[in-house]
Amino acid sequence: MPVKKVTASPKVTRPPAKPKSDSFARRSLIGIIYTIVSACVIIGGTYIAVRWARGDFRLDQVDPLNPTLARETGLLSVTSTPQKASVYINDRFVTATDDVLYLAPGEYNVKIIKDGYATWEKNLTISRSLVTSTDALLIPSSPSLTALTFTGAQNLSVSPDGLKIIYYTASTSATTKNGLYLLDINATGFTSSPKLPVQITDDAPQFDLANAEIIWSANSNQFLLKTASGTFLLSAYSLSPLESQPDVTFRANQIIADWESEMVLRERQFLARYPDEVLELITDSAKNVYLSPDKKKLLYTATASAVLPEHILEGVISQNSQPQTRTLVAGGVYVYDLEEDTNFALGQEKVIAAEETSPYLTKQLITSDFASPSAYLNQLIVPDDLLQTADNFKVYHSSLYADTYQWLSDSRHLARIRDGQVMIVSYDNTNPVLLYSGHLGENFLYPWPDSSKLLILTSFATGSLDNIYAIEIKK
Repeated sequence: MPVKKVTASPKVTRPPAKPKSDSFARRSLIGIIYTIVSACVIIGGTYIAVRWARGDFRLDQVDPLNPTLARETGLLSVTSTPQKASVYINDRFVTATDDVLYLAPGEYNVKIIKDGYATWEKNLTISRSLVTSTDALLIPSSPSLTALTFTGAQNLSVSPDGLKIIYYTASTSATTKNGLYLLDINATGFTSSPKLPVQITDDAPQFDLANAEIIWSANSNQFLLKTASGTFLLSAYSLSPLESQPDVTFRANQIIADWESEMVLRERQFLARYPDEVLELITDSAKNVYLSPDKKKLLYTATASAVLPEHILEGVISQNSQPQTRTLVAGGVYVYDLEEDTNFALGQEKVIAAEETSPYLTKQLITSDFASPSAYLNQLIVPDDLLQTADNFKVYHSSLYADTYQWLSDSRHLARIRDGQVMIVSYDNTNPVLLYSGHLGENFLYPWPDSSKLLILTSFATGSLDNIYAIEIKK
């Protein structure tokens, strides 16, 4: 039997095992590289996200047809009342209001145009990562006029809260309907239409209501009526037959002093937030100081040359880019903005010839020293002269009686009468618009509480009585 020859399998030679230290080093290197790459991605992503959130690395939208990537941008919020107005930047149509645009930092000419309205235009500076807003109020080119009274109105008096107007009429068909009326312009509901005037006193010849003086309480709920036959304390909300009312002449000054004490507290409260440099200016070198409705701006007239220091407030992030005026001249009318520490010139008060009597009154602040709670005088009260006291109170409550502007409720626009013309202008003295030119009885102009209208006293027929009309500025 043949013997099988067994052939041995070839021996497999294995490479020598790598040292464990080499494998560990490789894994460590991979981990380090992964960590570095991850950190770079996180840091880079965070950097880009932060820059993106600040408006960087966006398309510059100044030319919508050829947008370009800008490393740094700021935001332009283009808003208007009414909306859907065309927006032009550097004379190029870009978008319609309301919208937000990313623009490279720099100065731009911005126009907002809508058919039937005056063009709004400003040169605006766009700063990196900051928002600049237009907040454009577009004024109708041909505003409508609406009569609010029909039987004549004279001797008008406005309340401190800006919501009521008392006037005298003596031309109604029934003599019992003659007297003082209250026009409540605090419209409620879905419309801004006024309520019908309500009679609050009757008429009698001995009272001479056409020339009576009114002093409002600080809360606008009551008023003192100084007539030729006595002084009466009346409610603004009910009919008060004068012949049955008690004469309060002997205690009128005490009533007024109580009201003035309340006014002092409000004055201190609202002005306390202003820096010392501004308070010193308005107490020593200014008159006709009126706070805006939101209490963040001051309208004032300089009585002497002065310089308002730069950078009074620290930490102001952005400012209105319109040219400021911080070197003041006597007679100049200015607006100081507390939020932005800016000061804008609106113009000059009217110069009255020496031989003429000024038709305007002058307002002075009651508080003389804001550092001392008790440092004030009853500056509005003139002993034994209730008529002068009445003048002091009415010019204190409303700039209607001073040679200056009146705030609209948005705290961004002001209106005034000058040379028989009604003008409206932005607080930074841009976009002035002529609203009305013609007869203006008693030089009366008053803003509607929601800034949708301006009230004037006028007539349109020869020999007709003046009545209160509303000029519509917001449709």
